[in-house]
This record gives sequence, structure tokens and C-alpha cells, in this order.
Amino acid sequence: MATRSTFSFALSLAATMCAYLSTAAPAPLQTFTVKDYLQHQWTDELVHFPISYSGTTLPKSLTLTDAEGKPVPCQISGLARKGGKITGTVWTVVTLPPKGSATFHLQPGKPVATPLLLRVQGNEYLLGNEFLAFRLPRLPGALKQPVNITSLPAPLLAVSGPGGKNWLGQGAWAIDADQPLTVKEAITTVVEQGPVRVTVRYRLVFTDGRSYQADIMLGDRQDVALFTDDTDVEAPKTTFRFALPPGLRADRLFWQNNYWADSYKGLTGDPIVFEKEKVICNVCPWSFWWQQDRTTWAGLYRDDADPFLGILAVRPSRWTPIGWDGFDRTLIPITARAGGQVDVSLGLLAWMKKKEDGSTELFRAHRELAFTMGRADDFLDKKRMTILKEAEAARQRQDNNAWNRLLGEGMWRFKLRRQLIQYSEFPLDEVKDYGFDFKSAVRDRKHPYLLFTQSDIDRARQQAKANPGLKAELAKATGYITRLNPDALIAKIQKEPDGWQAYFRENYVGNGMYEVAPTAYIGSEDPRYGQLLAAGVKGLATQVADQFLNNPSRPTLGGNAHMAATTLLRLLLAYDTLADSGYLTPEDKSQIDAVLVFGGYVFDHPDYWNTDVGLCSANPNMTSLLKFPLGLVGLYLDGHPRAAHWLKFAETELQTELKDWIAPGGAWLECPFYQDPSLDGMFMLSQALRNVRGKDYFSEPQFKATMDYYGFLLTPPEVRFPTKIEGVQAPMTIPSIGDAFPYFTTPFNGWMAYATAKSDPAFSARQQFYWQQQAFSVINGGRANAFMAAICDTELPVAPPTKLSRAFEGFGNILRSSWTDPKGSYVAHRCGYFTHHFDPGDPNTIIYYAKGAPLCVDFGHRGASAPEVETMWRPDYHTTVSFDRPAPHHYWGASVGPKDANKQRQEVRSLPRTIDYSTGVSFGSGNQMNNRHLLLIKSEDAMGATYVVMRDITKDGQPNQSFNWNLWCMAKEPEVIGNVAHFPGQFGVDLDAHVLSPANPQFVKDKYGYEQWVWPWWDRGKLREDQTGVHVRKTGSQEDFFTVLYPRAPGQEPAQVTAIGDGRGVELTHIEGKDVVLLSPGEAATVTSGAMRLEGETAFARRYQDGALRLAVVQGRCVASIGDWALSGNGPAAIEVKGKQIIGECDGDARVATIALPMAYGTAVVTLDGKRVAAVAAAQEQRILSLDFPKGRHAFTVSGK
Repeated sequence: MATRSTFSFALSLAATMCAYLSTAAPAPLQTFTVKDYLQHQWTDELVHFPISYSGTTLPKSLTLTDAEGKPVPCQISGLARKGGKITGTVWTVVTLPPKGSATFHLQPGKPVATPLLLRVQGNEYLLGNEFLAFRLPRLPGALKQPVNITSLPAPLLAVSGPGGKNWLGQGAWAIDADQPLTVKEAITTVVEQGPVRVTVRYRLVFTDGRSYQADIMLGDRQDVALFTDDTDVEAPKTTFRFALPPGLRADRLFWQNNYWADSYKGLTGDPIVFEKEKVICNVCPWSFWWQQDRTTWAGLYRDDADPFLGILAVRPSRWTPIGWDGFDRTLIPITARAGGQVDVSLGLLAWMKKKEDGSTELFRAHRELAFTMGRADDFLDKKRMTILKEAEAARQRQDNNAWNRLLGEGMWRFKLRRQLIQYSEFPLDEVKDYGFDFKSAVRDRKHPYLLFTQSDIDRARQQAKANPGLKAELAKATGYITRLNPDALIAKIQKEPDGWQAYFRENYVGNGMYEVAPTAYIGSEDPRYGQLLAAGVKGLATQVADQFLNNPSRPTLGGNAHMAATTLLRLLLAYDTLADSGYLTPEDKSQIDAVLVFGGYVFDHPDYWNTDVGLCSANPNMTSLLKFPLGLVGLYLDGHPRAAHWLKFAETELQTELKDWIAPGGAWLECPFYQDPSLDGMFMLSQALRNVRGKDYFSEPQFKATMDYYGFLLTPPEVRFPTKIEGVQAPMTIPSIGDAFPYFTTPFNGWMAYATAKSDPAFSARQQFYWQQQAFSVINGGRANAFMAAICDTELPVAPPTKLSRAFEGFGNILRSSWTDPKGSYVAHRCGYFTHHFDPGDPNTIIYYAKGAPLCVDFGHRGASAPEVETMWRPDYHTTVSFDRPAPHHYWGASVGPKDANKQRQEVRSLPRTIDYSTGVSFGSGNQMNNRHLLLIKSEDAMGATYVVMRDITKDGQPNQSFNWNLWCMAKEPEVIGNVAHFPGQFGVDLDAHVLSPANPQFVKDKYGYEQWVWPWWDRGKLREDQTGVHVRKTGSQEDFFTVLYPRAPGQEPAQVTAIGDGRGVELTHIEGKDVVLLSPGEAATVTSGAMRLEGETAFARRYQDGALRLAVVQGRCVASIGDWALSGNGPAAIEVKGKQIIGECDGDARVATIALPMAYGTAVVTLDGKRVAAVAAAQEQRILSLDFPKGRHAFTVSGK
């Protein structure tokens, strides 16, 4: 096959009726023109054109001539008269050079003969052309009596080079353990036969009426034969087995593994081991990139011998059964057997599959393959095989620089991979109809317009001079380019004939300018950055075509997986940014437009990421990453025949995700880190739809809810990751829950703020606050990252949320004491039912910050090694309760449990000034369960007595099961004294863990640490995360885990902590005074300490050293009292008493609460939400006030006169 150009362009068909060219020669009946738009070499491509010309009489014969009138091989089929037209189909074979075209004229006449033949040889057919020959059986039809399938010849008997001189392989039916299949009819039919195409059909009908059918098609000048089989028989052990060694004696197998599993396995020509029967690999048309020993193409050969026999799995979207289990079922093993035999086995794999309702449904088995043969040297490319071996040696010695260099030396262009493109992924017969010559409906629209406009760029350039964060990001980009010498780069670009290509290869790619160049252009008016970005755009167009057509690095189209749209989006966004800037010529633009058309078809390809048939991962964000870019392409290519379809597909996906992927309240169905890549596509499509079509998805309630959730998750300022910007505090970050880095900020709240600034100013201000608290982050913005300065606006109004704590169904609960105090307390209680990319062991874990330091955090293991991750996934490596009986393996002993059970037990009750309550549930197998109840006790002083109280109520599934209470802390080795583990904190704040129950706890110390690269701290070296932990074990559920986590800053004394009331409550004496806490959910109790008394389920009392009081009732009908002061009610309410002044808060359903006042209090004046209200004196002689609270959150005061 001819070498293909570096800048590829595909093709478009123009089929038009032509007038007479002259009076001397008759005009052609019809003219067909094929043009290359992709600068791609197309060789021996089998194509067809629709015949449609005016006429009333069917011609005796038709032929094709080229533009000079020379007859070319063709094949006519389906000629008919219809509505005054002669219709049908004409096939021919086309070769096109880059930028070339071919014209064909349909004329009366006889077709030209070709070497393609089908000949009878006794009981066989010989099918062949100038490259290949096949021996096929001639079956008689109805049999005199039924026979066993193994007594009949297989659909393919042997393969040879041209002329049938050296037959290889032996096809036969084999049965292993299945019941014998009895055949009543066996017939071979010639479906079509001509000079361009021959198709032969093999069909068996069994005595029970089921059938098996195989079609073999060979074309003129085609170096593969297509093999398609189909059956409704479920007999996996009955196989059509094509075996070697006959004729070949193969001792090598050439194949390519999935890129993530082991990308070069199979490509190095290692000898086959024949000691025992073993499957070397499985042929399948599509598989997940991490699955081992699966390939889409493979070839058998003998070392230092000439013949090479190849097999390719093609058209995966047509295979059945569908779905993951279907593709597992249809694997085609290539097996080495003792004695030197290798065979390929195709079982009868229909599937009577059970449905969820218990019924069954038959799924037919359908496969499409291609067989090829030729010289081994043409297929193997020994030079690249040597490179691969050198790369493997470099990997073994951990020489990553050499490994990456070797892998980049164009080693993937093997002939089998090119054949897969030609005969399955992008055959010219399909690419010619891609509509490259469409007329744009937005030709007059001024660029840029998809995500931002030129006025946004102008604003960004001004803000980059004033905003410290934007200024720093721009300085990084321009500084990097300065070090590369921009004038020298421009000189390289201007050097003919391929200077821009050298720049793109060596600098744009080699020096990593993908984001640097657009960042510099967006932020600066320096025209050099425009020149550098424009050359990058031209190179990106080349890169898109290389990625899928010219020089693919992945073994299949589907093997490109979920991130492959990155290059296309880089191209589209950068091109839109400067298309009208004068840096690109009209020819440049035409070529880029053609590549964008091609990209649309790539990402709409049925064999790429097809959710309808299961050609996809279950990871939600991966579908988003691929499908939303298709919508942007559709908007840009408005007017193209497929543009509306592409846009509708993406917009429907957006609507589905907003509806189904967001829980009530806003939680995303994936862990917070993995929400980011989904937001990437959602934001870009929503922005483009608003800018181009005026549709505002940003105002959708679910979209706004999930962005409120995404901001509400933010931790206090993270002292581990200070900014490098003078005067900018450490940022708030997304907590490391699930598969995440320990540090993560994004610009998406800022993007949402700008998108809603006019439609909802209050919401916008809250979103801007979230972005501001992330130090106006412009990292982790997905594929629009480099353009964030133009998409967001740093000068929008800012306002913090009014709520401090919330429950988020599906995720868990967030508790905090302040949004604006960097030393405020924060608890993230992970207790929701979503599981995507959350850790298998994280149900009921907590993240805890206090007094300006991270204390308890989940390991941010995103960049760790696989063995490290599998350790940190475990429940005993989270601050949670783990179980002794392992749950299903993917839960590692813990799970969120059934959705409804999880929802029923998740709750937050919040009194923002005083106390927050959180509860959630986790499950283990063996019917174990833990219900965690947690209180965050707050103080007016963030450095005061603020702490966490937890009660873990466990449930046995069987007698004598064990439970482990686990606590991990950012601390040095803990010191254990009695029932207290003291953790010396790494960041100046220590943590005392008091285990009040079970009695006499036995602490087992633990520690774990690892290193990883964390963006954007790569230039600081690897981040090391070390934590220490303790585990406390109990057997059975007679006792709860009842614990207190008390943080203390330098100089602060430990609290004195004592369980009271039979373990239903706790008394604490601390730096601010004395507290009594009742935490007895589901079981009313009474606890007392001196004049302090609590009754009910959950309540709180504090006496400050200066005499001030705090009383709170939280759960159940409760009374909290200190001396003459008392608060009672059935729902969250709290008061703080200073002299005769009471400040109160309440939340929940409408209800009546009462406050008991001292006899000397005087007349009570009551306000509710700032307005004076009447309070009923329920018992005047006892000074008891009855307050009627409406539903919701309210503030009130009581003043004595």
C-alpha cells in the first residue's frame, strides 16, 4: 500500500448528470467525481456510486471510463426502471493521490475483465484475485439423510497467494463437549459474481430448524477477503477451527495488545511456546483498553519464512450479542497446542440470555472478519519491531526518556493496522460521502464566537494586568515562550517548505505548547503569539488526521478511548479564537474545515464509542468527554448535512445528564474529582449553545444545583498547598474523597458565575465566591483550560453562601463553622449512595479540618501506583468503621448499601452558630451495618473549644462478628495513654482521639505514606503524603463506638473527657469552660453533670468560664438546662445567653419551643428574623416563654427589661 501523506484529507462524492460535451461524442449517461480533501493516499479502494439517469429502456450493458475515456473495471447491479429513471449501483476500484481526484463516466458498453475469478474445482470453489486465493466448499443442498456437522467441510478450507500455489491452513468443524449438531441441508450459493466483486454464501440448516451462514466476499485488487457469519445456534464448543501448521508451520504470532494493558505485547515477534495448550490471545473487534491479551488483528508466520496469514475483526458495532458480556462471549481464541499447531476457533455463539424478569431472549451471533495473506516482510516491518524491543528494554531499566523517544518513532504503521482502516474504520467508500464541500450556514459570523468573543479576549488582556492570579498564569506562559526564543520559532515557521510542520513537531508538541500558546495569545497583544498559535492550529489539523487515519498510535479506532477528542477540541477552539485574525490563509482554513468535518464523523462513528451496543466504558465522564465535542463541531459546521444530527446527539446527552446524573440537591453521580471531566464538556456545549443558538442551559435548576454542590464541598484554605502568588492565601480545595489528588481546584465555579451574572446575580455572586476562594484557579478547566481568562471574569461581585452545612443526597454531608474564617472547622461525611470512582472502602468516612489545619483526610491517591491505590481503597485506611466479613470484592469490605436504605439514614441538622448533626449508614456483607452519628460542636472562636463527637451504632449480621473503628490523621506517631490516642499534628494542630466505648479500647497503631506528582506542584518535586492511624476492634454490637475528636493548637491544654449517663453522653472540661453532650439517637436518655442536665436523644449544653451559656436541642423531644435556664423542643434549636441577652437559632418543621428564664429576668422582648413578635408566657410564675417557630431556618433574640 502506498505511503500516506502527513496531512490527510478525506473525500467527497459529486454525482451529476452531464450535458453532451460535443456533437462528435455521445455524452456520458452519468458522471461521478471523487476528490481528496484530506491529503491522504487512497490505494485500491472498493467504492460504489448510485446510478440514476433519465431513461425508459434498460441498457444491455454498462461500463465506466475514466476522464480520458479509458475503460476501467466496474460491476453493475440492481438495474431497474423507476419514475422515468434508470437506477442501480456501480462498483469500481479507485486509487487517489493526496489532493487528487478521479472522474468516471457511465457509458453503454461491456465491463473490463479483471483477475478476479471464481472457478469450480470438483467439490470446491477456487476464489482468487491478484493477491489472494481461497478454497471454498461446494455443498449440495438438501441432504439425503441428516449428518453430523463434523462430517461436512467448513466454510473456509485453505488460503493461498495468487494462483493457489501454496495452500496454507486447514478449516474443519470440531466439537468439544457440546451435543452433536445434525445437519439436514448444506448449500453453497454464489450471491454475486463479476469483475469487481464476488460473494459466496455457505449455509447449514440443522434438523431443529436452526441455521449457520457464512459469506465470503473478495474484490478486485483487494488484499483481504471479508468473512461474515451469523447463527442462531448456541453451541460454544462447536467451532469452525482454522488450523495451522498445514503449509505454513507457523511459530510466530504478530498482534497488538490494548494500549493500557501492554501496548507493545505481541509486536516483537517472540516465539510461540508449544509445550502445552494455551490461548495466546483473543481476537475481538472492540475491547476496553485495560484488558489483557486481546487484539483486533493478528498474523501467523514462520520466522525467516515468506508467507504471512492475517485475521482482522472488523465492524464491531455489527457484532452480536451486544454489550460487555456479549463481547466477552464472542472472543475468538488463537490457541497454541502441543505438537506445533496453532488454530483460530470460531464457536457457534448465539445466546439464550436471561432477562431481569426471568424470561429469556435469543441473541443471534454475528461476526465480521477479514482474512489476508502476503509476504511477511510487508506485514512485519522488522525495523519497528527492533525499536519495540529496545523500548521494552528501556522500560525494564526504568529509562523513561528513552522509552518515550523510542515509542514516538512512528512504529505503529503496520500493514494490518492500515488494512483495518481501509476495510473497516475509514474505507473510501464511506469517506467519499462525508460532505466536505458543504456550504456553511454561519460563514459570515465573526470569530471567535463558540465560547467567547473578541471583546472577552480584550477584557481578559486588561484583567491579566491587574489580577494577581491571571497575571501569574500569563507570566508563566509568556516566560516559557521567551525561554524558547519566539523570534527563532517564527523564523522556523516561515522557513519553506515545511517550517510550520517542523515547529509543530519540535516545539508545539515537543516543548508542550498546547496550552502555553493559546494562554499567551488570550492574555497578550503581542502578535508573535498569534503567529505561534496559528502554526499550532495547522499542526493540530495534521495531528487529528494522523491520530485516526495516517499514523494511528492505537491498535483500533475504539482503542483511542475517551480522551481522544482532546486534539480535535484543541484544534476547534484555537481555530475559532484566531480564524479572523489574519494569521491563517484561505487555503489553511479550507484544510482545517475539512479536518473538522472528518472529526465529526470520527466521533459519530458507530465503531468508536457506541453506547447503544455497549462499545463504551461504564464511567459516565468518558461518554461526556467524547460526545459533547460532537455538539461543538455541529454548531461550528452548521449547514453540513450531519451537523444537526451531531448537535442533537450531544444536546440530548446534555439533557440526559442534567436529568439523570444529578441527585436531588445537586450531588454528581461520580466522585468530586471525576465530576470535573464531565463538567468540561457540559460547560463547553452549554456555552456554545448559548452563544450561537441563544439556549441557556446554565439556568437549568439541576445545573445550578450541581455547581452549588461543587462549590459547597470546598475545604477550608489548604495550608499544605500555598499559592506562589504574593498576597493570595492558600486556596480552598475539592476534598480528596474517592479517586482524587490531595489537592484540586477548578475554574468551573468562575465560569458558572460569568454565565449566570445576568440571569441570577445572587447565584452568580455565590459561584464567584467559590472561584475566588480557589484563588481564581484557571487549572483543571478541561480542554478549554487555556482560554479560561476569556471565559471567566475576575471582577464580578462576590458573596459567600448563607448556609454553612448541608446534606447532599448521593454524596454525603458537609458541616462547617464558617465560610470566611480560614481557621474554621469543617467536616465532610461521605455517606451517600453514589459509587462511581468513590473508594470502595470510603462509606461513612470523614474529612476533618480544624483551627487552620487538615487533621483527618482521605489519602489523595490519584497519582499513586496500583498496589498503593489498592491499599488506600480499603475501609481500614479510611476514618470509618470496617467489617470483618468481606463484602463483594469490589467493595473491599464496605458499601453504601441499597439506595433507599441509604437515603433514609442520611440527614443533616444544622444550627450554624452552635452545633451540626450528621448521620449516614454503611454496610458489609454478612448483613453487618454501621450507622454513624456525628456532632460538630462549634465555638464563637475558631481556635476555641470546637470538636467532633461520634457514635457508631453497629449491627451484627451473625453472632460474634467483629468491627474496627479506624482513624487516620495528618500527624506523627500517636501517643496512647489509656483510652486516648494523641496525634501530634504535622501542621501545628494536634488531635486527641478519646474512645469512650467500647470499654478499655485496645489501640493498634498504623502508618502509611507514598509519593506522587500533583498538578500544579510538579515543579516542586513529588508530593509525599504520610499519615498515621489507629484501629480499635470490638466483637459484636453490645457496645457502640462512642468517640470524641478534640483538636488543640499550640499551647492549648487537653480537654478532660468523661463518659456519663451510662455512656449515652459525655462531659468535657476545656479551655473555654465545660460542656455536656447527649448523643443517644433512637434511645431517649438523661445525662447530668452538676447543674447541667440534658434529656432526650441529642442535645448540648455549655457553660463558659465567664458565665455565658449555650443550650441546644437537636434530635427528638429534648430538654437542655443549666440551672434556671432551660430550652426544650422537638427539633433543632439553640440559644446563647449573656446576661439577660439571648441570641437564638432554629431550623426544621414549624413547632413550638420553650425557654425557661430565671425569676429575676424581667419582661421579655422577642424578635424573630429581626422583627418583634409576641411570646406567650406559658407559666408566668416560672418565667417560661413559648415561642412559635415557623418552618425553616430562623434567628431570634430575647431581651430582658
